[in-house]
Amino acid sequence: MTYSRRSLSENEKLGLKKRQDNHCFVCTSSLLPDESIEYDHIKSLAQCEKEGVSENESNDLRNFAAVHKRCNRIKSTDNLNDIREVKNNIDTAMLPNWENEKIKLINIL
Repeated sequence: MTYSRRSLSENEKLGLKKRQDNHCFVCTSSLLPDESIEYDHIKSLAQCEKEGVSENESNDLRNFAAVHKRCNRIKSTDNLNDIREVKNNIDTAMLPNWENEKIKLINIL
């Protein structure tokens, strides 16, 4: 059985952005109005199903986050928390020119 993804209402999307202080869950940069923003599961549906988490719990608003489209493309079937952790580990190892390198990294991944 594969869990179904639920659609979020516009009010739920606004609430997520407010909860995150209008920052991407993965890269923590601002979510700007002209950027493509997606709303995805923090713990992937595949992982929830594998762990025996119910479909309703998996699709609970607490398991969603607002992310840049480019950041979400890195995710695939991983969990957003895992991607954020990797990104933060890379941040601490990068030289001061992180912003340019981050864009290159996201484009590569």
